[in-house]
Amino acid sequence: MDEDGQIAMQVLSDTLFGKGWGRTLPASMVEILTQILFEQSPTRAELDARLRQSQHSPEGLDSSAWEPLHDWTDEEIARLDEDFGQPDDEPRVASEVKTKEAGQRETNLATFERYLAAKDIPIAHTIGALLDLLIACDVVNIDDSGKHSINPLAPLPGEALPLDADEAVLQDSMRWERLHEATAQEIIHLFHPEGAEIDHLLTDLDQLAKHLDQDPEDVRSALLALLGNGDFSAGVNIETVTVHESFILRIDWEAFHASRISICYGTPDAD
Repeated sequence: MDEDGQIAMQVLSDTLFGKGWGRTLPASMVEILTQILFEQSPTRAELDARLRQSQHSPEGLDSSAWEPLHDWTDEEIARLDEDFGQPDDEPRVASEVKTKEAGQRETNLATFERYLAAKDIPIAHTIGALLDLLIACDVVNIDDSGKHSINPLAPLPGEALPLDADEAVLQDSMRWERLHEATAQEIIHLFHPEGAEIDHLLTDLDQLAKHLDQDPEDVRSALLALLGNGDFSAGVNIETVTVHESFILRIDWEAFHASRISICYGTPDAD
């Protein structure tokens, strides 16, 4: 991929994950932005034609913005719980999972309608309505010739849409964690030296900062992000510990592997 392509992919990633738009709107937003990116600023008609070539959007912009809910079976749920661990103490059954997902879908539909109404867009659960919302929120630009492009200066979701209080807090938390994700990953790598797994480190913020070539306060923030996931623990209050105060940082490998689907154990900056 050339430099322009890398820049475009970075803009896409920043929009979806860095700014949080990827969790704010239906997943078909990814298809819209990807098509805009790789079709090099298509018009609405060109975007519609391209979407019709996908099995996920055979009606183009008139296709549903929502993926059909999966018709889970008890066997599938059992396999998922066996592979990744069940979220509750009691075994799950398909009927309960489907009821929960259906309820969440109804909530998501109502939220999407509220966002459309806030931008005076006619209520419709289509990819076309989603595109109109992205344009109204300045996530997608459209020029005088009708060509669409991703706005590299797109606002945060909370700056463009009426998020409820819980969603606003979650968005802030996700952006904070993403801001410190790289340093957090470097700390995780310290627990996996030369292919071995160790379960604790005796260290302090200053020592970690020097080892990682980071500011101690950035290390503190990264540690807080790790501690918030439940698989790391420390014998001190990381928020208030001084930079030279020693503490033992521990990792629960069983909880780590159960809660984190995958992780690369190469060097943090490896391709």
